[in-house]
Amino acid sequence: MEKISITTMNETKTKEPGLLLYAKRSGPTSFNALWDIKKALDTKKIGHTGTLDSFAEGLLVVLSNGATKLVSHVTNFDKKYEAIIAFGQETDTLDPLGTIISESDFPSKEALEKTLENFTGKIEQRPPIYSSIYVQGKRASDLARDGETVALKKRLVEVYSLELLEVDNPDAIRFAHIRAHVSKGTYIRSLARDIAKSMGLCAHLARLRRTSVGPFSLEDAVFFEQLSPFNLSQLQTPVATIKTNLEKLPWQNIKDACLALGETEAKAMGFSTRILKKIFEKNFSKGMNLEENWFSSPIPEDESLIFSQENQFLGAIKNINQKLSYSFVIKT
Repeated sequence: MEKISITTMNETKTKEPGLLLYAKRSGPTSFNALWDIKKALDTKKIGHTGTLDSFAEGLLVVLSNGATKLVSHVTNFDKKYEAIIAFGQETDTLDPLGTIISESDFPSKEALEKTLENFTGKIEQRPPIYSSIYVQGKRASDLARDGETVALKKRLVEVYSLELLEVDNPDAIRFAHIRAHVSKGTYIRSLARDIAKSMGLCAHLARLRRTSVGPFSLEDAVFFEQLSPFNLSQLQTPVATIKTNLEKLPWQNIKDACLALGETEAKAMGFSTRILKKIFEKNFSKGMNLEENWFSSPIPEDESLIFSQENQFLGAIKNINQKLSYSFVIKT
């Protein structure tokens, strides 16, 4: 999938369908970040495309106003992460803020490298108990905090690549820095747990950073420059880091970084696009019966996003068996 360069996008008015790449710091929850974004953009229509745990940092792809119709599509994108695995201790949350529940020895670099080879491709993975997955109408994490027993089913995910970047001690690894390219729904906390378990050891994540979501890159996100370097020499006490990062970020920066969702961005995201002729814009906005001649080129099979000649996102239509129908229309 083609990478999107943020410099090619146009600025947007806050009420138009928008796209925001946001670099979340460790400490605030994704909900906290979304609250700031709503206030900065003066809108209630915000859709995130995959949360990050409070201890984690990295890229949040946020859609606003009419662009929220595309949340489910963006959520399906593959993702890339960097993580620092802490061997020798497993916590109940599988992150640095949990309670230690087991301890073990440390692996060698040779053993870890061999083990990583077994964790690429399609694998079955059990999500962490402390997760946002719903069980009988409640979040699994809420049930776990209430002392209830939570049994989550394994799910099939795919690890496209897994790379060991650095270790602190090749003979007895306390911390290992890895890079992972994974499918939707993959939990890196579970991956760290299972890697350790396959060697008869235990582990949790000390740090986690999401570096890309589909064609979107963390380096293009607002506040990226405020993230600390991600390597073994930058390990910090999690609680101290979180307290430092709870200060508010400038809302004006968020507003300035929100970009119009145009045809170029839609194509890079994998959508088919078509241009609606100016004289048919009112017909389209009223949901009148669609005609092929409304558009600048023939409509392909399946779904297409529709843009005006001024590059404004107007909605989406479907072409099923040569019959055109609306998926949705964005009210302007």
